[in-house]
Amino acid sequence: MALVSTTGATIKDVEPCVALRTGAQYLDSIAKDRQIFIHGQKISRCRDDAELAKSTRLRADIYDLLSHPEQIGVTGRYDVALGAVVSRLHSAPVSKQCWHDKLSILDMMFQKLAYLPCRVGDETIPAVWSMMDGLEIIAEKNAGFAANVVRHYHHILTHDPYHVSGNADPKTDRSAAAQASGKSNLLRSVGETSEGIVVRGAKYETGADIQHHFLRDLVTPRNPQSHFGFVNFLKMKNRLFDFLNLGIPYALRRDYADYVQWVAGHFEERVRYGQSVRDIVIGRDPRDPSIPLVEIHTEAGDILRARSLVLGTGRTPRVPDAFQPHMGKRIVHFTRYLETVRGWGDDAGINSVAVVGGSQSAVEIILDLSRRMPDVEIHNIQRGFGFRLKDTSPFTEHAYFPDFVDYFYKLGERQQQELTQDLWRSNYSAADHDVISQLYTQLYEQRLAGRSRISLHPHSQTKRVHRCATGGQVKIELENPLLGTRSDVVVDAVILATGFRNFGDGADQELFPHLLKNIAPLARVRESGALWISRDYRIVARDETAPSLPPIVLNGLCETTHGFGDAGSFSLLAFRSWAIAESLCACISQQRPMGGCNAGAARHQVSVP
Repeated sequence: MALVSTTGATIKDVEPCVALRTGAQYLDSIAKDRQIFIHGQKISRCRDDAELAKSTRLRADIYDLLSHPEQIGVTGRYDVALGAVVSRLHSAPVSKQCWHDKLSILDMMFQKLAYLPCRVGDETIPAVWSMMDGLEIIAEKNAGFAANVVRHYHHILTHDPYHVSGNADPKTDRSAAAQASGKSNLLRSVGETSEGIVVRGAKYETGADIQHHFLRDLVTPRNPQSHFGFVNFLKMKNRLFDFLNLGIPYALRRDYADYVQWVAGHFEERVRYGQSVRDIVIGRDPRDPSIPLVEIHTEAGDILRARSLVLGTGRTPRVPDAFQPHMGKRIVHFTRYLETVRGWGDDAGINSVAVVGGSQSAVEIILDLSRRMPDVEIHNIQRGFGFRLKDTSPFTEHAYFPDFVDYFYKLGERQQQELTQDLWRSNYSAADHDVISQLYTQLYEQRLAGRSRISLHPHSQTKRVHRCATGGQVKIELENPLLGTRSDVVVDAVILATGFRNFGDGADQELFPHLLKNIAPLARVRESGALWISRDYRIVARDETAPSLPPIVLNGLCETTHGFGDAGSFSLLAFRSWAIAESLCACISQQRPMGGCNAGAARHQVSVP
């Protein structure tokens, strides 16, 4: 065998290690445990999909051609540093002759394969070549990143040219963020994986759908002709028929996120984003001290005064007591999941994660983590026997009808609590069939592959949590109350899918949101000590004969008094916002105009984290 080294010298009578893979080795590698999605649908094997089977067969033919003994003198070169024969086609070009060699190999491939492949290969490999060209500059900025570039380059040459996968839509502006492109491409961006096939169709985060009918949007149930409906949004974005052709019962979550942002964009001049509220107090109108005003104090030191306030901050996350002292970058409530897991991508110390909870959010996070971080071990800890299906009976769904709010509100506090427990699984401690089925299938596939990455710990109550002295790991002490046994789970990070706190005096409840600590003493309370909320969602003053409180409305916080339709769901949002607007207009019309105050603040909404 006569080969040419990187220095250009001919090496004779050498039988070096050949690092080029064969087609059989390639097909065997992609038959291993992998997560493969096409157009959002999971397939178990590449060969099961006709479209993907053609592509993989073509790549296997290319491997066989490049590694064939009769062609190795043309397609291979001896790399002294690696001590092996590597692919000349995938090697970084160091001279004009390198490009001529690559073109010759491509010509030979087209002749031998007898058909023309389209975009077979990986556009990321030339990107790695470019980074190799600038390796010294990269090393000055980040030595670790430079070492990773070299590692990927050697892996391309000696193992798998397709192990690094990145794709971008050539029709979009690559200098702009995906969200700013204005396109509706199914695949916005993909990340680097250690081993895996990245196929178009992996959509948004978990890829989950919404949990309500798409027509229960911001306005349609109250005004089907509104410009701000979801259907009109699809029409304006020129994808109405594409959406209808999907044939899915629920809209994709990414679609709905785009819809909400589209509606919000119409009111940007009335919203101050990025503002953190420190305090809310009651002030007085300078022209008439008998009229109360709301004063909103921000972390930036601003004071906004208004004649009314709508508080829609969402309920307080429920964090179990054992985890409270340890909350931080590696132990977070699931409301911070996305921002946290993105940061973990650069943390080599995250090898195991515990997901605490038995809800829809817990299942979605497990599925998403297994796709984002395929080598990470995942432990699910929950008090129940296993993940339970939501109660989706059409009779139960009447709890999300407008007239149910009136029925629920008229009940006494004890009766409301009993009815809430009766309907609990329609919204809590349960999950939809589609995600439960996905998780169960994935667990079964693990057994087939003989590789267990997801472990379930049912009937487990967290007794204590410790931070390990070294390595930053978290030790969770568990108890099975049925067996009386104890066990430990040691992980690098924890996601708490443990829900939220409702109003009440229970162990997992709160009497009022923390931001209302200065308002609560002036408000009427229920038997439990929680705030008394009127039917139109207003806080009721303790002394209704004196105007001690301006209109302060709670939006999406009144599940305890108004039922599940107020649990942050879209189901009754259109009717609730209409009722709030009507009530505020009536209240404000009875007040005198403010004088000497920041009148503009009355028209602004402050975004509270």
